[in-house]
Amino acid sequence: MAATLPPVLIVEDEPDARMMLAEVLEVSGYPVLEAGTCRAALERMEEQPVALAIIDLRLPDGDGLDLMRELKEINPDLVPIITTGNATLQTAVEALNQGVYAYLLKPYEPQALLNTLRQAAEKWSLKQENAQLLRQTRAEKDRVTALLQASEEINAASTDVQSVTRSIVQTAVRIMAARAGFIALVEGESLDLREWWDGERWHPLELHLKEGEGGPGYVWMTRETHTSGDARKDPHLLPELSMKLEQRTMICCPIQTRYGEFLGVLDLSDKNRGEPFTPEDARFLEGLCRHVAVVLENARLNEEKRKSEEQRKQFYRDVICAATQNKLLLCDRYEMEAPFREPDLLLQVESAEDLSKVRNALARTMGDVLEEERLCGLQLCVGEAATNAYKHGGGGDVLVWIEEGRIQIRVEDRGPGIDATTLPKATLMAGYSTKTSLGMGLTIILDFVEQLVLATDADGTMMDMYIPMKAQEKDPLELLGLAAYL
Repeated sequence: MAATLPPVLIVEDEPDARMMLAEVLEVSGYPVLEAGTCRAALERMEEQPVALAIIDLRLPDGDGLDLMRELKEINPDLVPIITTGNATLQTAVEALNQGVYAYLLKPYEPQALLNTLRQAAEKWSLKQENAQLLRQTRAEKDRVTALLQASEEINAASTDVQSVTRSIVQTAVRIMAARAGFIALVEGESLDLREWWDGERWHPLELHLKEGEGGPGYVWMTRETHTSGDARKDPHLLPELSMKLEQRTMICCPIQTRYGEFLGVLDLSDKNRGEPFTPEDARFLEGLCRHVAVVLENARLNEEKRKSEEQRKQFYRDVICAATQNKLLLCDRYEMEAPFREPDLLLQVESAEDLSKVRNALARTMGDVLEEERLCGLQLCVGEAATNAYKHGGGGDVLVWIEEGRIQIRVEDRGPGIDATTLPKATLMAGYSTKTSLGMGLTIILDFVEQLVLATDADGTMMDMYIPMKAQEKDPLELLGLAAYL
């Protein structure tokens, strides 16, 4: 197919000459616009910008070179040709210096004009191609930058799957200038869609698609990106889903690992400007989805690891709680309870001298509340916990609340926490001790307190000791064991 020739504006004040020139150009395939004055030429240019202009140097209402400058303000890519019946060296040099492509002397041969016009059209076409390549290069650079930015934003998302998928959808909708989007993930034998994003908020949507069902199921079956310029007429799309999302145009891209495992789809609806999704959009989204597959795989592995750790933690909790007859409870930091008031005693433990201060402060505060033997036991238990906070926990605090019928004492440190694998031995094996756990101190405390609640993590260890005001009756052998510590 022959290339379409660019339109030409003829600016000539002599009607016969203008008509003859227009006929020659139209026969050769050029679309033609005509004007007999500078004013008419500017009006034609405003109505339809042209690529080429043949301008007479002398016009009734102005100078051809001045008109050329005004036309180029409207279309900077204009390629002008000046014609004149009264050429001078000065005007020729001036015209060429101002960017005129050619300077022709009347009368000219039609073929010579056509040859000059063909060369001018080739120049214009080359300029357009260069401009298009420059735009494509800039667009590709912008897309690469956007892809890197999107990858960083997605990487910064939380490690749980829902947070990651939400971050992916919101980032993709924003960068692709789409109106809405969702991710559907393979769960067993179905492709599950649980929510969609409308650009401002999330909407719940429970949908389980089989392979080949709807747009997402079709992409699952073909493993290829699918675009639709009219969602209402696309046989592959699910009408109820398209109506729910109010889709007009859409693009659905597979999310696959580098080994070919299909994880799900990323689906976007309706560019904000009403444009259809392009092959460039598809390539960009496919690049994003390759990165998304890696992020989703990592999120799933982290989630499985987290569930496994939670199960292990709960197992330790249940075993220790049962073995200590509900005397030692393990929990998370946020589950620790404290009275809704300031403590009756607040002490910092930052040095060895502070340990003596803690014991003395307990004696002053509890001297009138506890019998001497129980006070000694309390000082021993708190001293053990405070010593561990000082030696292995980077220092800490001791807080005391005196309530009706019992005392609550909290010792917290800023250390690395107690390794969960040492807790069973530290709590259930008499005499067990390590540097990083309370060791023997924990068994001593358990012998004395009514209940011990313990939270330990990477931010440190928090221990709540609950001691009744009056001694509870205990087995004589237990009392003998505590006396041995004292």
